[in-house]
Amino acid sequence: MAFNFGAFVGGLSRQIVEDIEADEAYEQQLGLFKEKQDILSGKEIEKERKLKELELESNIKALKFAGFDDQRAASIAMSGAYAVERSLGVSEYIAENYGDKYDVNTLFKIADNSTENMDALETEIKNTADQSKKISTGVLSQDTELIGEVYAQPSEVDGSYGAAISRVSQEQANLDPNSSEWAALEEKRQQYLKDLTEFKQAELRKDGTITPTFDVNTIEPVVNSVQRRKMSKLKIAVDLKTGLEKRMSGDEGRYGVALLATAYELESSYGGLQDALMKDKITYKMQEAREELRQYALNQTNIYNKNPKNITAVKVATDRKTVGDNIDNGVYKAGDVIHYTDDNGNLQIMVYTGIQGSDVVIGIN
Repeated sequence: MAFNFGAFVGGLSRQIVEDIEADEAYEQQLGLFKEKQDILSGKEIEKERKLKELELESNIKALKFAGFDDQRAASIAMSGAYAVERSLGVSEYIAENYGDKYDVNTLFKIADNSTENMDALETEIKNTADQSKKISTGVLSQDTELIGEVYAQPSEVDGSYGAAISRVSQEQANLDPNSSEWAALEEKRQQYLKDLTEFKQAELRKDGTITPTFDVNTIEPVVNSVQRRKMSKLKIAVDLKTGLEKRMSGDEGRYGVALLATAYELESSYGGLQDALMKDKITYKMQEAREELRQYALNQTNIYNKNPKNITAVKVATDRKTVGDNIDNGVYKAGDVIHYTDDNGNLQIMVYTGIQGSDVVIGIN
């Protein structure tokens, strides 16, 4: 049978055309499939977004019903489900124990901790409510904020000094502590403090009473300015615009030291004013610092005990004398966890703070 070249070419051409048409049909179908998937994906994304919005709105409504104002309810809700659950629990506690006297929204406003650390925030709020039973509030102001029932309001003169110190502290918080601008403001703050202290002494001699200097608004910049400076000194990042702490894993020890240093500076600067609100702030800072250091030391000890070769902050000394010698020789840095065995064979755990005085090391056990 003779080979028909023309028929072969004709058949090949038809096959090529059919293949091209098949490829085009495939590409068309693939395009339609992708388009359909994009539509479906878009719908799923939109559905997910709407569900999240509904959840957020629901949480905000629940928080507002529990006594939080719009801004605080939104802030807590955006912190996540855990913060919402814990915050509602705090609200229930306040309502059950102090519902006839305080509302949770006011107590949240004077708290120093954020919803990023719910344990510390809850402890501080409950301590504030409990402490309020022991505080003599003097003459109550007509302030609609219930904080006026917890702490007495400053007199006009005292309040002016408190506001002036607060304003200077707020300005300092945005400056480099080594700058000339910061130094000039510090000189001004010290003068305000000196004048206020003299005024308090005269007040005490006159009628034996001490009136408040700070209120809930003026005290925050004063405390925050000191804490941010202490954290920056220990290389813990702080967002200067928002004041938010950017703690990373490994910062916990130094963070506790920064809190402790904050409490000491506040005490040395303002303790003599005998201001109830400042006194409580210092107490809370001290408690928070010690708890932070305790948890950090125990965690580092646990890591070390599992594998002593792990890189941890634990520094082992043979005895207490060696610890003292190492401190004198500058061996330790702030946040180091120190282990040594005492004369009775018991393991002693402490954290080195570098703060001069009795708290240069904090005993954990």
